[in-house]
Amino acid sequence: MKVPIILLVVFLDSCTSPSVYDLNETMDLIADTEASAPNSVRGVFQFEIKAGAKRGDVVYLNTQPDYRDRRNVTLVLSWYAVAKMTKKYGQRPEVFFINKKVEVVGEASRKKIPLYRQDGTASEAYYYQTHINVYSDVLVTLL
Repeated sequence: MKVPIILLVVFLDSCTSPSVYDLNETMDLIADTEASAPNSVRGVFQFEIKAGAKRGDVVYLNTQPDYRDRRNVTLVLSWYAVAKMTKKYGQRPEVFFINKKVEVVGEASRKKIPLYRQDGTASEAYYYQTHINVYSDVLVTLL
């Protein structure tokens, strides 16, 4: 009897429409990810991108100039999404999206980020960031 009830709950949860967060509600999104941790928050998110960086094959797009800012939300673009967006827009995403408004469909989650010592080893200290992983170029559109 438990299995049908669990399946019904999962089905009903998947039928609910995701929340929509606009440019003025990033702190609401951050609060929701904190309250939902370790689970994620599904939704349609609208942001203005203020900064970008590339590390290895991954590109990070940030809603604040300083990625450590408490108000920042980071879009984490996979290598596949980076390749598709570079081809689509003719520029790498960390350059193209600066000062542009985007809409992203996905899941936001709270990530624990360790702080490192000068010698490169992780310290006991950490802080949290809000991340949205993006695996496909179709999940991000310009507004």
